[in-house]
Amino acid sequence: MSEPILGDIDLFDCFLSTHGDPYVEEVYRRGIFGLFQLSSPAYPKGIIEIAKYYEHIRATLHGVLFLFKTKNTGLLNYKLEHHMIWNPSLVSKELASNVCSEITQALPIKAH
Repeated sequence: MSEPILGDIDLFDCFLSTHGDPYVEEVYRRGIFGLFQLSSPAYPKGIIEIAKYYEHIRATLHGVLFLFKTKNTGLLNYKLEHHMIWNPSLVSKELASNVCSEITQALPIKAH
């Protein structure tokens, strides 16, 4: 979402794709239903149908690790940035914190 407009991908893009519009401030919303987003009876019928397709994902996918080449690092310089976004239905905050520490040790890169 941000790359075509700003030339960069940011943390809000990761949250949008995994948690959808309700998870981010209104200025970042793009009409997106996220992979881990729970359905609500208040949603329009079309969104409720989309949510049904994501039930298997929400029940099995524990998280998504987004890896991005850091902007302006050159063709052969592979400095990476990562964002680990967890499925709150399957992963506790404590487990997420522990795994994030392990990821940061394995990939000593800019992390959020």
